[in-house]
Amino acid sequence: MKHAKLLLHIILCVLFVLLVVWNAAQVFDGRPLQKGNDASYHIRTGYNLINHGTYSYRLGENLKPDAYREPTMAAYIAMLITASSTLGSVDAETTLAGGDGLEILRYAQLPILILTAFGAMYFVYLITKNFFCSYVALLLTGFSYSLFFSAWSINTEHMAALFVISATISLYEIVKGGGKKYFAFLGVSLALLVLTKAVFMYLIVFVLIFLVVLGLAGKFVKKEIVTGLVILLAAYFAFVGSWMVRNYIHFGKFYISGRGGNILSIRAEYDMMNSREYFGSFLFWTPDNYVRKKLIPRFFGEKAFHPGGALERLLRNNYKTGYLRQATNKRKELIAAYGTGMETTVIDKEMRRYARNKILSHPFRHIFVTLPIAWKGLFVEDRYSLSVPFSMVLVSSVGISLSYFASLFFLAGLGIKRRKWDLFAIALPALYLYGVNSFFTHNIPRYNQPLIPVLVVALLTVAHLLISRKNCSRQGEYA
Repeated sequence: MKHAKLLLHIILCVLFVLLVVWNAAQVFDGRPLQKGNDASYHIRTGYNLINHGTYSYRLGENLKPDAYREPTMAAYIAMLITASSTLGSVDAETTLAGGDGLEILRYAQLPILILTAFGAMYFVYLITKNFFCSYVALLLTGFSYSLFFSAWSINTEHMAALFVISATISLYEIVKGGGKKYFAFLGVSLALLVLTKAVFMYLIVFVLIFLVVLGLAGKFVKKEIVTGLVILLAAYFAFVGSWMVRNYIHFGKFYISGRGGNILSIRAEYDMMNSREYFGSFLFWTPDNYVRKKLIPRFFGEKAFHPGGALERLLRNNYKTGYLRQATNKRKELIAAYGTGMETTVIDKEMRRYARNKILSHPFRHIFVTLPIAWKGLFVEDRYSLSVPFSMVLVSSVGISLSYFASLFFLAGLGIKRRKWDLFAIALPALYLYGVNSFFTHNIPRYNQPLIPVLVVALLTVAHLLISRKNCSRQGEYA
């Protein structure tokens, strides 16, 4: 009987993998990516690593090193170029233009997505000991439109999602009393996460504070927690430290990537919203057709997004007066002044200074605007289906995403209220990213998509807790 159940699980997991691959086959092809897509940086850098031995996204023979973007995806693409004769026989621009090379890179993202889905499945079973819940987690993560689109676009959200779920599982196991190996897993996961998304750089500080406070409260044996933290830090800095030292050698500065100033400056521009834009932004950033087609015209006019309209500056593609473009134009001015080789040093420093001055000159506006910016970042998931263009919509984006984040906040609150720190550990990395994005970035939903597997885990954990409590109540345990 035991072997039969094991065989059934193996068959179901294999079917899931085949279904993911079939799903990809409906859309993965050699269609070129949109110009300026993040993938162009990763692909060019991957080719330059192989062909020139230089980490740079620029074109040409005499390349200068850069660190404009984090290195993990570019390193992964470089390995794929080495392993594939098709990729190795062409250059970056040929691959970007479409064809077999780009299709290979897209299919090579599927193992990342599949591992992430299995990570969510394992985590849910670890918490609930319920196979039904764990398979739901597998499906919700594996057929997430947002993560699937990230794989198709060769962005980094699906890769970051893998490291988020890995780090969260490791932290959960540590709090539950796992061995020293989980400190090592946590250190490596956090390091790879930072080298994929630099915004996670300070997560380790919150993790260390959390573990030290639990240690002082007697949650761990003193000797074990000290040894564990040493292992965690050693694993973390073995990866992150190497990259930062490399950047110091080239640019005279310890840092991860050179985009922080640009992102912060965009956030600072949004602080300048007027009252109509402030209230209109809640509607504009709600991904619902009724809201956009009915409510916005009703309250802000039919031409709200036309030149001179009440909400035109909220548009990302408003190249003249839009808030996003104002920050982008500022960066272009600095590039014109300092040259294209200074993005990761002087220009980023100047952009940070520009943003800080703007924020500090209106600190209360910054705090006040955080509310609609936080609302904007909630809508991480679009829909679920088994074939792109995902025409079969089961639940609206609003319903999915609000359920996810409501579960996350509930789980964090429950963990604090009842001092169930294992539950709070599930929520900690997700709360960190969402908080940082809400306060220091313009918080487009894509920035929070790496949280999808953890949000799935939170939703199913809360559902399991509520159902279990209801069943126990019926049996008189809560009477």
